[in-house]
This record gives sequence, structure tokens and C-alpha cells, in this order.
Amino acid sequence: MLANTIRGLSHYYLRQLYQICILPVISYASVVWWTGKKQHAQAISKVQNRAIWLICTTFHTTPIHALEIEASIPPIPLFLDSANKRAAIQFNKLSTNNPILQRLPNEWRTNNNSPPPLPNLPKSQKKPNTTQLLQVTNNTSPSNKRIFPFLLLPWRRLLTDFGNRFYLASKPLDSKDKTAQLHRSQLQTLQTNNANIIVYTDGSQRSIY
Repeated sequence: MLANTIRGLSHYYLRQLYQICILPVISYASVVWWTGKKQHAQAISKVQNRAIWLICTTFHTTPIHALEIEASIPPIPLFLDSANKRAAIQFNKLSTNNPILQRLPNEWRTNNNSPPPLPNLPKSQKKPNTTQLLQVTNNTSPSNKRIFPFLLLPWRRLLTDFGNRFYLASKPLDSKDKTAQLHRSQLQTLQTNNANIIVYTDGSQRSIY
């Protein structure tokens, strides 16, 4: 409908249309179901082969491997393997509290307060690691660089990075008088050491203290 041998979209836009509109649909959630089985790849390859024939405007008797090279479209098994590898890399960008990491071995979680959702079985009762999730993790490693999904600049230092060198004043109490009295006592304690730097972010520092 969009192109033929005489008029319509060019080869470039037909290829772009296939990669944007068709390929994501036929490979939807492939990370969950793609385990390398030939019958899965054959069903999708039929759709891709037809698209490549239309993109290259050739006869169906033309070798499909040559057309894949000509159209710069990888075979379906290679594309699905690449999707699994991209998903595995995303595991290194998830928080340790993410449900996916909760179902992975302990080395994927940096803290000991996040146990897996299911109890650990004794060694004699453990099942072989054959789940699809664990198969995908074979493409990455928990020792790779971790990127934490927080809305902070990479060079920004947090409060925990300063240890005891950074101190925040206590929250206001119910009474203004009690809050002022607590603030004065904290300020006097900090002023006993010249190494302390007192900063008021709202510019309310007064010399009367």
C-alpha cells in the first residue's frame, strides 16, 4: 500500500518504518520468552523476510541472507539475543530494592536488609538455575559498574559522604521559644570548635548569638 516498484516510499523510509513500527511489535517482551528456540525465531522470521523483500523490492527467490546484508537488518535470532543483552545491562541500573534484583542471587544486592521474596532452600533441595531471568543475567555481572536511579548529579555528594563533618539543625519544635532555645544551645556547642563552619542557607544568621 505504501510502496511498489514504481512509486511510494523509498527503501530508506520503508526500512525505517519496519524498524520503528513492525519490529517492536513482533519482538514485544522477547526478553521473557526468547530462549533460543528455533520455532520461536521461525515464526517471526517469516514476517521479517516479507518486510525485507518489500524493502529491497526483489523476488522471493532471492537469498534472504544477502538481502539482510543489503538492508542492514540483522537476522531475528541475533536481534533477540541483542535485546536480551541490552536488558541485562539495565539490571546494573536498578535499585537494590527493585523486584527483579530481589529474585537474583545475593551478590546483586549491596545491602543485607533486602532478602529475596522466597526462603532460601537447603543445598540438597535447590533447583538448577534454569529460569529465564537467570539466563539473561549471564550477559552481565553484579561486579560491573552500578548506576543508581536517583535524580542526583553524578558529581553531587550526599550527606552520608561527609560523615560527622556535616550536621543539620534539628527540626522546629511545637513552641517557637523551645526551638530558639534549642538552636542557641546547639550554636554554642558548635562555636567551641573553630574548625566548625556555621552556614544559614536562608541568610538569617545574626551576630547577637
